[in-house]
Amino acid sequence: MIFFADEGGSWQLGVEWRSVFAAYFPCLAKTAAAADFASTVDQMIEDFARHDRPQYLRSAHAVANAAQRVALEPLERRAADLTGG
Repeated sequence: MIFFADEGGSWQLGVEWRSVFAAYFPCLAKTAAAADFASTVDQMIEDFARHDRPQYLRSAHAVANAAQRVALEPLERRAADLTGG
């Protein structure tokens, strides 16, 4: 493999973010306060899979408790506004 430092990124590793988030979000939901859950979900999606933000926000919403779902609402609205849905 040839690696150029100015082009490095997680995309080169072939990480299946759907599988990673499917395992991580339930663990995070069980241990994080609502605001921490939402901010961590937001940052993880931004850092690693922003192109599929609505899909991953739905995944996080599905495993969140009631307070965490409320904390996710602004993120979900923003994603809907950006994608027109």
